[in-house]
Amino acid sequence: MFKKLREKIERALERKESERPISRDDFDRMLHEMREEVIAMRSRVPRMEKEAKELDRRAANQIKRAELAHNKGKAAQEAGELDEAQRATDAARDALAHAEELRGQADEAREEVERLRAEYQDKLAQLKYAERNRDVLIARSRRTTTSRRLDEMIRGPESGLKRFERAEEDIEAAEDRAEAERELAEALGERAPTEALDSDYELRKLEASREADELEQRLQELKRQIEEE
Repeated sequence: MFKKLREKIERALERKESERPISRDDFDRMLHEMREEVIAMRSRVPRMEKEAKELDRRAANQIKRAELAHNKGKAAQEAGELDEAQRATDAARDALAHAEELRGQADEAREEVERLRAEYQDKLAQLKYAERNRDVLIARSRRTTTSRRLDEMIRGPESGLKRFERAEEDIEAAEDRAEAERELAEALGERAPTEALDSDYELRKLEASREADELEQRLQELKRQIEEE
């Protein structure tokens, strides 16, 4: 988790290692970069949701393959074709193993969604603090002439700004960015809030959880049947 912007600014303003105070243009540039970072982070959420859904879809296909192979094996065994029955059972086990792997990847993608949303809220709070205290922070910078150190700390190698510059390159869907910009504007009070944003997310989350549970039940039931035979 990133360190709070408040802590960075407070530590920077306590030092007197810079040669010039931060200007309004410098500070506004920093705020713009922070906005871009928050937008990029938020726009990754729907992409990760889609990735989890696709992994679940592939897992469901593997479970279906395992079910077909299992039924084929049972029919072969009843017909006395033991070699064919064994091959079908092996194919069912392989498909189930692949399904379990895909399910694990889907769960990881959903966990990443939750992590991104939590970090988004954290960075949004930092951005709100910086915008709310813009004039005060600039004035303090002028008094203590610590702007260069402040800039270095905010833009430093451990900063979220640099860390997420790489992530921005991966954002493919323009609609995801538009949604993130709209949500940010609402969060910053620049437009009327749309409660549907979080409501839609919660509905998608519940639906994805229900589908994932159904897949897991099918997988475990088929696995139990194969092991019992």
